[in-house]
Amino acid sequence: MPLLWQDDQLAAEELRARGHSVEPLIWNSPGALEALNAFEVCVVRNPWDWFHHRSAFRSFLESLRDVRCRVVNDVETLIAFADKTYLARL
Repeated sequence: MPLLWQDDQLAAEELRARGHSVEPLIWNSPGALEALNAFEVCVVRNPWDWFHHRSAFRSFLESLRDVRCRVVNDVETLIAFADKTYLARL
């Protein structure tokens, strides 16, 4: 979804109103990881199709450790949620 979900659009509008630049980035688009290096901050919001591409998404998440921008989401938490390993702790 290159235009963001409705709730993401609201968040983006608020951030823009506060003077921030917001640009959606599709996690599995060509060059996505390299593109992240042009940003100061990354927030992982709605990777809606990740479960169709589990191994690629896991690789993407692990690669977030190496981008230059600050990733707001804790990468270990993202991986645990994607792997569903947190369920055993519940």
